[in-house]
Amino acid sequence: QLKQELGPLFVISRRFGLSQSDKIRAIDDMSESLINASYSSTYRLDLPGIDGVSVLARTLLDSVSDSGFVSLGLSDGSILRGKLHESLTVESSRRIVGRTLDLDAAYKQMLVAKESLWCSVIAVEDNNGDKQLFVSDVLPFGASASVFAFNRLARALQLIGERLFGLIWLNYFDDYPQLDIAASGSDAQHAAERLFDLVGWRFSTKDSKRQPIACTFDVLGVSFDFKDCSRGRFVVKNKKARIEQVVSEIDDVLRSGELSSHRATSLRGKLQFAETHTYGRALSAHLRCFQQRAS
Repeated sequence: QLKQELGPLFVISRRFGLSQSDKIRAIDDMSESLINASYSSTYRLDLPGIDGVSVLARTLLDSVSDSGFVSLGLSDGSILRGKLHESLTVESSRRIVGRTLDLDAAYKQMLVAKESLWCSVIAVEDNNGDKQLFVSDVLPFGASASVFAFNRLARALQLIGERLFGLIWLNYFDDYPQLDIAASGSDAQHAAERLFDLVGWRFSTKDSKRQPIACTFDVLGVSFDFKDCSRGRFVVKNKKARIEQVVSEIDDVLRSGELSSHRATSLRGKLQFAETHTYGRALSAHLRCFQQRAS
């Protein structure tokens, strides 16, 4: 069937499962089959991440002066100036809220070009240990080209939201952190969701992911707390669930007196992410020990 559909020459990549906290994620190993080695890009991905959200929030807070005037510095060096709208006070203009819009099965919403299907064949092992072959019509999760192709479109959607609908947001792969002022209510959420409905892109409607806009929200593995932003400050911290998970794993290691290389690798990654909020200094010496055990 594959020869009839694709011709005599095609490349097979292995699919395997990666255990995550709440699911098994299917990974298509395009490195083993050398598909990734045949791809290159002439530009780097510009993914703002947690720093980008922080800078956006900081800009919102700093743009309004105590006297009620707004000033924004642009990339060309010019400055936009104006007076705060009469419906807002200085305090209300600094009361920031946020949420995260998450696309649903993002890669599966983009098709592989027909002329590239020859390198989109996936081998999946069944319960008997036999390999079954399938053609992936959607972007394989594990291909370098998928990452660049998807992010070009994701960034385009971000720019459309900014320029046509005035949304204050960023994109990090399939996550869209949104910021707004509390006085706007849920307008930003409705505008973003209607934009995706308009262009035919599905977003997650699960209660755990479709959270309402609020002064405290989770994004990209951390929590942003804007409760004190009317006084010019906000807090970025590790999510409560992440802290509990790391502490539980360390307690298990201490109780058992054993640290396998696999667990050392896992813990090192989690601690390294948590450490980024302390400028990479507090744990660096200890993480070297984790790396030695992992190796």
